[in-house]
Amino acid sequence: MKSMTFRSALTSAALAASLLASGLASAAEPIIPPPPAPIVPPACRHWDKIVFKITDAKLAGQFKLIPNDPYDIKVQDNPKRVVDLKGRVLGFLNGPGKTYDPYDRAKVEIIDVEYALDCSLVGMLTPPPIELPK
Repeated sequence: MKSMTFRSALTSAALAASLLASGLASAAEPIIPPPPAPIVPPACRHWDKIVFKITDAKLAGQFKLIPNDPYDIKVQDNPKRVVDLKGRVLGFLNGPGKTYDPYDRAKVEIIDVEYALDCSLVGMLTPPPIELPK
């Protein structure tokens, strides 16, 4: 009976020694934090340069433009959507929140459209495009 008590005490001491040793060993190792999550930049910003002219003198005068002279606007765009270019031009000229006469679309002529992508960090900080009412 005494040997059982001695044996269980020996086993307990060995177990405690191994736990203490493993605890000391892990405490001695430097604690390395997990790596930070990678910084994934948002998608590039897509810009359109729309070159246009207003063919109607009355409509051009409303915007203080010269009829049949080429002008351009630069607008931020979603490349995954179909864009109503004449609507974008009229919406830009009328200002945010204002509507335009749908018949004015025939008085706008699109000459050219150029595209640009801005994937720089500065481009990521610009506000998202404003969706114009349809």
